[in-house]
Amino acid sequence: MTQQTMTRPEIVAADGSSVGLRPGAVGEVLETKDARGRVLFEYDPASNRAVVRFPGTGLEIQAVDGRVELVCENGLTIRSGGTVEIASERGVKLASEKSTLSVEPERVSTESAAAEVRVGEAKVACGKLEQTIGRVISWVKASYQRVEELLHVRAGRIRTETAGQHLVQADQARIQAEGDVHLQGRSINLG
Repeated sequence: MTQQTMTRPEIVAADGSSVGLRPGAVGEVLETKDARGRVLFEYDPASNRAVVRFPGTGLEIQAVDGRVELVCENGLTIRSGGTVEIASERGVKLASEKSTLSVEPERVSTESAAAEVRVGEAKVACGKLEQTIGRVISWVKASYQRVEELLHVRAGRIRTETAGQHLVQADQARIQAEGDVHLQGRSINLG
């Protein structure tokens, strides 16, 4: 190994890889290069930033003031034979160009132009469910709904069609209309 001038100290290994200092924006930056002169590691004490590079892969690991970033030019895959766990005290955010999924201590939120969920069975339990929907289209083979206290529907128009029987059963029932009420059937039984 040899040492160069004091203005820019550098240690060079027999294969050409080196460790040295170069001028930074403020002070000097420590860097390690491979035999081809590609920067493998750099540390800037002025900004407290460290970067590890993997030449030819487009992969970098950057650390600045306790924040770590994994940067990759192409795709990044995390594979495990066991569980992959991402844990944070403040939150986790997955983001692409137009979609985000955020998991925070008291909230989960997502924003996207479209979402698709396919599951064999789903159970949802919540204290309050509030929906704001432009249009709902449901194709259901059998639907069961049980409301223990109040079912209130406010609509501009309601239409119910059944191929078989339609049963409305209550302790008391009232039909109230501002205009006409029409009953039409082959026979109408009252009482």
